[in-house]
Amino acid sequence: MNPLEIAFQVVNVLDVAVYVAVLVFLIIVAAGGGYIVLTVLAVLILSALAVIGAVSVSKRIRGLQVTYIIIQMIKTNVFLLIAYLMVIHLSPAALKLNEAEEGRRITNLMKDYDNNKEELDEMQKSFKCCGTVSFMYKEEGFPTSCCEEEWSCTVPFPKRCETAITELTFQTYCYCLPIMCFTMVMAVALVILVFLIRKRQREESDDDFE
Repeated sequence: MNPLEIAFQVVNVLDVAVYVAVLVFLIIVAAGGGYIVLTVLAVLILSALAVIGAVSVSKRIRGLQVTYIIIQMIKTNVFLLIAYLMVIHLSPAALKLNEAEEGRRITNLMKDYDNNKEELDEMQKSFKCCGTVSFMYKEEGFPTSCCEEEWSCTVPFPKRCETAITELTFQTYCYCLPIMCFTMVMAVALVILVFLIRKRQREESDDDFE
């Protein structure tokens, strides 16, 4: 195995590791433990792509190398689009709009608390928030999910839920954006390495033929 192939295998493994770390944060941490099946599926797809790349290079399967290059380019363009959308949503105007929309959605749920109790209690406990700017349980009294104490609630969390959700969205985007940019650079590096390896392998084949 020549230095180019070694470099490819190292970057290939690192590429998958970083993607898995991002997926774990986004889907396990930010989503509160939900979407486990989606996480596993995404990890399997990324692992399969890494295997395709490793096999195509080590076994010198040129057709498989082309397939790997195409998939990497598609993946890079998809992540580039996601990164662009993240940048748009990080603007102050977009964050303010998102907070207002979340406030209206949550307020509608809170006005019918009895029928939405499970969802609202989980949200308020997870985000350590209580009510919205437009709704504060004045007549009904604070539910126990609005406080640290489980038996009663007299001093609710000071943060409103739409603000808490918007802050988490902002933090998640700020965490993921630089990592996504880094992984896109690695994907481009992998494609370039495959092209160089293909050239090297073609030259070696020509030398053997001569």
